[in-house]
Amino acid sequence: MTGACFTALLLSSPLLRAESALYFDGVDDHVTMGDAPGLGLDVFTLECWFRWDGEGSDTASTGSGGLQLFPLAGKGRGESDGSDVDMNFGLGVDSTTGALAADFEDMESGANHPVVGVTDVRDGLWHHGAVTYDGSSWAIYLDGILEVEQDTGGATPRFDSVQHFAVATAMDSDGDPDGAFMGAIDELRLWSLARGQSLIRADINRAVSTGSGLVARWGFDEASGDLAADSVGTAHGTVVGASWAEQAPFDVDLPPDSPVDPWPEDGSVGVDLDPRLAVTVNDPEGGTLQVNFYGRLEEEPRPDFSIVVLPDTQYYCSQRYDGLAEMFIAQTQWIVEQRQALNIVYVMHVGDLVDSGDDDPEQWLVADEAMSLLEDPVTTGLADGIPYGIAVGNHDQSPNGDPLGSTDYYNSYFGAERFQDRAYYGGHLGDDNDDHYHLFTASGMDFIVLELEYDQDGEDDAVLPWAADLLSTYEDRRAIVSAHYVVDESGVLSDQGQRIYDNLGQQDTLFLMHGGHLTAEVWRSDPVGQDGTLYTLMADYQFDGNGGDGWLRVMTFSPRAGEIHVRTYSPWLDQYQTDDDSDFVLPYDMDSTPFQLLGTVEAASGSLASIAWEGLEPNSAYQWYAQASDGANVAASSTWSFTTGEAGVDDSALPRDSAEGDLDELPERPDFSDPGSCGCSSSTAPASALPLSALLLLLLSRARGRARRSPLREAPATARISHHF
Repeated sequence: MTGACFTALLLSSPLLRAESALYFDGVDDHVTMGDAPGLGLDVFTLECWFRWDGEGSDTASTGSGGLQLFPLAGKGRGESDGSDVDMNFGLGVDSTTGALAADFEDMESGANHPVVGVTDVRDGLWHHGAVTYDGSSWAIYLDGILEVEQDTGGATPRFDSVQHFAVATAMDSDGDPDGAFMGAIDELRLWSLARGQSLIRADINRAVSTGSGLVARWGFDEASGDLAADSVGTAHGTVVGASWAEQAPFDVDLPPDSPVDPWPEDGSVGVDLDPRLAVTVNDPEGGTLQVNFYGRLEEEPRPDFSIVVLPDTQYYCSQRYDGLAEMFIAQTQWIVEQRQALNIVYVMHVGDLVDSGDDDPEQWLVADEAMSLLEDPVTTGLADGIPYGIAVGNHDQSPNGDPLGSTDYYNSYFGAERFQDRAYYGGHLGDDNDDHYHLFTASGMDFIVLELEYDQDGEDDAVLPWAADLLSTYEDRRAIVSAHYVVDESGVLSDQGQRIYDNLGQQDTLFLMHGGHLTAEVWRSDPVGQDGTLYTLMADYQFDGNGGDGWLRVMTFSPRAGEIHVRTYSPWLDQYQTDDDSDFVLPYDMDSTPFQLLGTVEAASGSLASIAWEGLEPNSAYQWYAQASDGANVAASSTWSFTTGEAGVDDSALPRDSAEGDLDELPERPDFSDPGSCGCSSSTAPASALPLSALLLLLLSRARGRARRSPLREAPATARISHHF
């Protein structure tokens, strides 16, 4: 079907309740729909109710450069590249992470475009899963929550594939199955459009047998026999071995929508010194919401700064694979020259400084010459030079990869004696500098960097307890780990990376881990502490030509934007790499002044929630946001800003009464000079949902005040990036 799209859904409804589901044994049970040419699509959403009951006997490959999946549903699998036996689309459970994952092969070359979600679904519980593709980007939803979005550069799925459509397995063009899902599946649907989050949520707990773009639907409500009927079209399925089971519960507890329609409008100027904050809140399930308002005095802008990452310089030092010593020198010379322009505050070498450990002293002379450029107080303009650290890689050890072996040359050239008089040097573990740490401050933030030796088998059991103690000792510092091999080319943590995460992941302050080792570019994110995020990155270019061609990483931290911009540049070539794996943005909160709770109100779904913020300073910039909670789930708004005036705008048209009380009972003014206290007399403000008359007054006041307001600035962009493999 040229130019078509698709969506596959597994749903049910109180209005149209499925009577059964299908259970698959994880060995050879499946449903086949044949080659089903009418299901070939190039834009899609694939959604389902499913329950994982255990690991199937085999996974299905989606092709070279793709995934290993326990299949849920799809049209095709890995077979060949560049023809109509490429896979059209497929959804399943990733065999490595246990998260929802999807893939397709494209029309141009048969290349794969995999996407992997975040949450491990191997918990024996029913879930609703969805994947959408709109012609340029993927989106994965689990239980109505967006988990990941990923751009493909506009690749077109192989919509003319002659491979077969199947459930709980994946089939090639001959209908031969590969891979087996063990568990239950219910309410499968296929659409010819990419459904957005609002549509997915609207239908998540109900069956929909008609709708715009609905191509096929298998309700699995027959409860017996070997027919899985398509209630929309003619793509009926044959049940092979699977047994009929109890239906899905269709009971997803949907979170509230993010609060919207801020008052004052974002960027307003001349705002009253006692403004009323208001937002519109909505609960997809129609319940009453608790709404928290948070605010702060906007801090002065702080400068951006950069950390430069040097990956695997071994072939510059050994001059193998056409690498040159001059490439290494060009890297560090460029760092010195760009120190002020990029505000470079730290240089992180992630290991494999040289190629031959203690066997070739000439390589260490090259490394010493290149790294010494960072230490010159005249050229850098810094008494201690540019702070830098070097993690010990497997090629820096003798024997190669043995953390209990020798690092004599490393410690001779880059031991504690070289760093001990530099203010940023923190110290080391044991009798050598193999594991050490550095301290620095940038843009008002304090950092600690742990440089850990390559140790995939965990042979040195003193390292991680020492590292954990350091993060506790320096609990007020933002923590970075530099270690040679922490994540592989598919985005899976290495053995050492997993141990680091297991031992240090309780710390909210740990936010970045970077390594090299394998020629690839990969990053992933994982939760740490109570509400932190750890980004783990890998970059290495040693086999991309000429020993690495001088490629390095520049990580620019922007406190104002709340993000880290990662770029890839070669001083040797004077070129940037601009693909999505080489140039991307990671959201990271660098606010030093925390938001304070202004108060809490209750509001009905679809209504306004409002609170008064009294006694603000004149001609001052403030930021605020709101959170809506249904008791189980929380949704936050964007962050908005406004600037007060001398006397403020006339907000007399704003409602002074609510359905629950008198808004003249205002909380005390927050004391923003004390970031540890909101300064409010109560955590709950006497305000609530606004009645219809109040809503009309608010809309009128907005119309009256619009001419008096001009944009102050854009609200900080928000982004969600979870995995990028």
